[in-house]
Amino acid sequence: MTYTPSDSEKHGAAVVQLLAAVAYFVPGLIVEHGARRGRSSPYVVLWAKMSRCWSVMTFVALATAVGAGVFFGTAVPAVLVGVIHIMFSVMGAFSSVFNLSFHYLFIAEKFCPEELGEVYGGSVEKTHAEDLR
Repeated sequence: MTYTPSDSEKHGAAVVQLLAAVAYFVPGLIVEHGARRGRSSPYVVLWAKMSRCWSVMTFVALATAVGAGVFFGTAVPAVLVGVIHIMFSVMGAFSSVFNLSFHYLFIAEKFCPEELGEVYGGSVEKTHAEDLR
């Protein structure tokens, strides 16, 4: 059984994705705080957690790229990481609006299996085991 999100939930998840493109992991933290108080839907919490995990990883990559850029005297690595982060955040926003399967590469399966199971039903590990056959 899968969770059927309303249009407002889809748009709320998209707003979190788009805000994460600029503010990195802060919107996901705000949604998680609201979820602890019982104010967020499982759909929005799933997308916020995936976005937050992705943003933390790209934030670390951006810091590393800035350090490498300072060392080598170029801004290319930092710009590349920033563009990739924005691109994936926008793709996540479109996917959340249309309720499509977009898991930020390996982020959802690794860090959000309970939320994926709650929203899309079943076990993530079971799906991957079936894909490997």
